[in-house]
Amino acid sequence: MSQKGALDAVLDWLKKKISRRDAAVFGLSFLIALAVHFYAFTNKLLNHDDLSELFGGGSLLASGRWLLDPLIRLTGRVSMPMLYGLVGSAFLALTVLTVIRVLGIRRLLTAAAAALCMAAHPTVVCTWAYMFTAPAYFMAMFLAVLGAALLRRSGWRQLLPGAALIAMSMGCYQAYLTLSAALMVIAVLLDVLDGTYEGRWKPLLLDCLKYLAGLLLGLALYLAVLKLCLLITGTELLSYAGIDGMTGVTFSTLLQRAGLAYKRFYDFNNSTAFTAINRWFPLLLKLGQALFFLSVLGLAVKRRLWRTPVTLAVLLVFLALTPLAVGLIYVMAGESAIHWLTRYATVLLWVFPAAVGERLILPEKGTAARAAAGILAALLLALTGLTGYESALVTNKAYLEMELNRQAANNYLTRLFTKIEQLPGYTPDAKVALIGRARLVTTVPDEDLTGIFPAEGLVNMYSRARLFSLAHGFAYQWVSPEETEQIAATAEFAAMPVYPAQGSIRAIDGIITVKLSETQE
Repeated sequence: MSQKGALDAVLDWLKKKISRRDAAVFGLSFLIALAVHFYAFTNKLLNHDDLSELFGGGSLLASGRWLLDPLIRLTGRVSMPMLYGLVGSAFLALTVLTVIRVLGIRRLLTAAAAALCMAAHPTVVCTWAYMFTAPAYFMAMFLAVLGAALLRRSGWRQLLPGAALIAMSMGCYQAYLTLSAALMVIAVLLDVLDGTYEGRWKPLLLDCLKYLAGLLLGLALYLAVLKLCLLITGTELLSYAGIDGMTGVTFSTLLQRAGLAYKRFYDFNNSTAFTAINRWFPLLLKLGQALFFLSVLGLAVKRRLWRTPVTLAVLLVFLALTPLAVGLIYVMAGESAIHWLTRYATVLLWVFPAAVGERLILPEKGTAARAAAGILAALLLALTGLTGYESALVTNKAYLEMELNRQAANNYLTRLFTKIEQLPGYTPDAKVALIGRARLVTTVPDEDLTGIFPAEGLVNMYSRARLFSLAHGFAYQWVSPEETEQIAATAEFAAMPVYPAQGSIRAIDGIITVKLSETQE
């Protein structure tokens, strides 16, 4: 076959496999992701881990992420915003497309609203804050939903491939098991509302068992590969975020964590989970909840589900399971381990209402019921779109704050280093000790989003020595922790005022010492 013939064959195969609608949804989602996060792709925003891994770093296997290292090495393991932005946005668009297909969303406008929600969700901005791992994380999101999509296919032949994809997703980030579980639970709800089973409880039960088996097999495969990798490399799991205790939880603890998942579900839907910009947003969420349940009730009545008690019971059970599936990470790791990077499954709560709205069965043209159903569907679509818009505002506000905080930290450090080098007797090879925690007073709001560091956090982070050398060109001879403790214990240090007061920088035993606070941290 000629080179041209081979290319034509590939293009023909792609045309058969990828519909124009799927291509449109992917392209639209990709553009939305680029637009929402354009600021992050055209600036170098920093946090503690990203700075530490800016040009590569140590193994991440100790965090239980056995696939993360190989994936980030494929992208060079250098934190490059524009390149990583393109790659990560492509995987995010694939994730959106897969979710759209699993949830049976047909209209391009609904898909656009869902894409905006999924691109602007707080988890996504937090993921981009850790730029050095972002492409791998977005690939893991795609693997999680693709695994769920495979399990949704008829028959049991896709059980192992679907479970393997879920295991690979967890090998990048364990929390994405929640995304797979929540997507399948919500998909079953929509199946019931679509009348897919029409009162046939055996196929429904078999499908549910297959989904559960896929999740459990995926978890088992993840743990098996993890154990093998740890054994081969001699690595021990960190205690960070409850990773080392995922398999040793008692039944009573699981029940407590399950209750916590329901509580946090309520908090999320009442917008206490993150700071909204517009005051009307919490009210919008409450209105959306009411409209959503009204729509589900309307569809259940229209489908006459009361005539098939088993189907009605399944609908109620899966509605009750939705908070648990979305909050499965609480069951896996406990509340102390939860932050925004682990909560992407909650985005399905924003997409679900629009998917339900599309399913409103409209009676004959011109009836009052048709008009009411149309209005309700439009309101649910508007809810999804406005939620995505609000999240996009929160996202870009966070990026602005990161930039302002970086500038504030840089200005603080420039003043500090200037004073250090103006100290009588200073030489480039002198030892320097920064003791205590720097206090910066800024008017930049402090966002409760993972990885979005305030200026004070940038100055005090564990990787600040790299900030000093890479961003400022100051590579001092830093003292050891033991020397720091010895200096902090001296009467001379105790008598020093706190920086930036006069006398807060002085030489003690030949070491240039800066007293940043009264207590050592």
